[in-house]
Amino acid sequence: VALNWLVSKGNTFPIPKASRLEHMKENIASIDFTLSNGEVEKINATKGRKRPIGGVLRPLLKKNAAWSKAMTKMNRKRNEDNGVGIGEE
Repeated sequence: VALNWLVSKGNTFPIPKASRLEHMKENIASIDFTLSNGEVEKINATKGRKRPIGGVLRPLLKKNAAWSKAMTKMNRKRNEDNGVGIGEE
C-alpha cells in the first residue's frame, strides 16, 4: 500500500529494497491495484503523526544497548527541535 501510494503521487519514484525474490514480487504487486480517493486521504492524514514504535516496543528494545543509545539520542534531538526540556516529554 505504501509503495502504491508513493507511485500514485506522481512526483515520487520510490526505489524499494528487494533482497529476496519474494520482496521483489511484493514490490511489483504494489502497483496492481488503485487506491480510492478515501484511502489516499486517510494515508495523507497520517502525515506528522508520531510513530508508535517507540512507545509500543520501547520496553523490549530498551534492553538492546545500541538501540537504547540511538533512541535516547534521537529523542533528545527531537525534543530540542520542538523546544521540550528534559522531563517535559
